[in-house]
Amino acid sequence: MKKRIAFGLVILIVILTNLFNMPSMGETYSYQTVDREFTYKTIPSKGISEMNMDTAFGNFLLKNQQYKDLILHRTFKRNWLKFWRWSDYLINDRWDYPYLEK
Repeated sequence: MKKRIAFGLVILIVILTNLFNMPSMGETYSYQTVDREFTYKTIPSKGISEMNMDTAFGNFLLKNQQYKDLILHRTFKRNWLKFWRWSDYLINDRWDYPYLEK
């Protein structure tokens, strides 16, 4: 019975921390192509989002036809030990970009 209560409390803590997870102010996320032809940093708290980056990347590709096959990657990892971020990992589009080691 004690094990069930402890397990239930752990699950409750994980759920609650994900429900009330607020991103850090000023947190930046870096993106780039493999050979760094295009780089971009998003700062969601300042309104610099992935949507802005997608627009800038699209414009870059239009102006530079030789790079039409470039793929944009994120340069930041998921840290599964930070369980309070699990909902962000599942919901936020920033995690859909393939990971590229810096």
